[in-house]
Amino acid sequence: MVNDCMSYILLMYQFRHKKIYGKVIQKIALWLMIFAILFIFNKASAADVFPAINKINKDTVQGQVNVKVIARKSNSVFWRKKIHYRIHIANTYKEPQDGTITYEVRNEKNKQLLGTVYKVHIDGKSSIDIKTKFKVPGPGFYDYITRINLSDYEDTIKTVFGYKPNMIRTPLHKPADFDQFWNDAKKELANVEPKYTIEYSKTLSTRTHKYYNVQMQSLNDITIHGWISVPRLPGKFPVLLVMPGYKQILQPMFPDDQAIFCLSVRSLAQLNKKNMNPRDESEYCTVNIDDKNSFIYRGAYMDCLRAVDFIMNNYQIGLDTSRIIVFGGSQGGSFALVTAALDHRVALCGADNPIFCDFHNYFDIANSKTSDAFPIKYYNWHLRQTATLKDNLLRTLDYFDVQNFIPYIQCPSLLVLGTLDPIAPPGTVYAAYNKLNHIARRKSEIHILTNIGHEITEEYSFIKFLWIEENTVNGIGH
Repeated sequence: MVNDCMSYILLMYQFRHKKIYGKVIQKIALWLMIFAILFIFNKASAADVFPAINKINKDTVQGQVNVKVIARKSNSVFWRKKIHYRIHIANTYKEPQDGTITYEVRNEKNKQLLGTVYKVHIDGKSSIDIKTKFKVPGPGFYDYITRINLSDYEDTIKTVFGYKPNMIRTPLHKPADFDQFWNDAKKELANVEPKYTIEYSKTLSTRTHKYYNVQMQSLNDITIHGWISVPRLPGKFPVLLVMPGYKQILQPMFPDDQAIFCLSVRSLAQLNKKNMNPRDESEYCTVNIDDKNSFIYRGAYMDCLRAVDFIMNNYQIGLDTSRIIVFGGSQGGSFALVTAALDHRVALCGADNPIFCDFHNYFDIANSKTSDAFPIKYYNWHLRQTATLKDNLLRTLDYFDVQNFIPYIQCPSLLVLGTLDPIAPPGTVYAAYNKLNHIARRKSEIHILTNIGHEITEEYSFIKFLWIEENTVNGIGH
């Protein structure tokens, strides 16, 4: 999928230079190049998520028995009481097929709610349809699992549907001193002299864009880095501040009518060098996790705010400070949401599959389904190695839970989730989105990508491009 996407984008880019397409398509081609890079780094296919699916005879009889599991709603989101699915089985053998078809429904915490076994006989060169209709107990996301056991074919197909996701409500585990904690962090950052440096790169600059390497001082006097590209045209340009995914290094991008600023937050090596990490073997997401004041994400969140400071203080290179757009995927999506919440100079915010949402709910979901996936496996490893109590760990994470920041966002925000995502489970992302204040929510959108893991699609990249264009024209943001 990724290779096909990149080939398509490169083809559009070539056509652009032949002046076959208009300006809008030119922008789409360039934006797609940006977002393709982002979602490639955050890609986690459904096959990686659910490796236990068993297809014992499919190699030898591929195409002989075809099964489709079809939700009545094309986006697999239901708003009425009854959920409707159709299981279509086509037998292209001359011989009949006998066996069973089983479906079951499980909630996000992997508890089976209902299910039925059907004995079936399918004549040769024929097909059957099994229609299922049922209710679920309340708003949320649910697994619809179909197991096929026939004479010459066995398979398990998992899909996910949502029921009234806009009504998902989960507890807000917000510490009493949450606001004070982050106000103190921001004051501490303000007392650190930024020492901005911006270095023009003749090597990386192009005929159409200027490229700069930048660095600055952030919390704890950590030096953080990034790079910025600005079109060689008169005027000032909206700034797309791109936040990094987990351990992600972002590559240069050169869109026609935006400045791009890609940030690298503090690294584990930098903390070790300053003797700020007592355990050199720690995974990034667990560094100093037992102490909210030294947990690595306290500094990383402040690094994001320092990047906004940089934009505001270096407008003279062609940056429109009234149109700062913060975007990211996975960890970068979380950074984007937190930055928009803590710094209202941000005009637009976008988050693809943001992690670190609704930690309490996430722990239960991940441990019941995918305890070997990131980041739950590292949290569990830390609990085992240090004998830390889960409740104590969660008390620290409450200060960094994205859903606790969400109500402070004022700008239009665009979120997306994949229904098969084990890293950012759909229920946690939607629960966080539902906590937007009513003013911000009227200006915001959330999109559901059916049967997609920790990634985005080409189609959604178009939607995201258009949304940014609509919200940045004429300086509109807030």
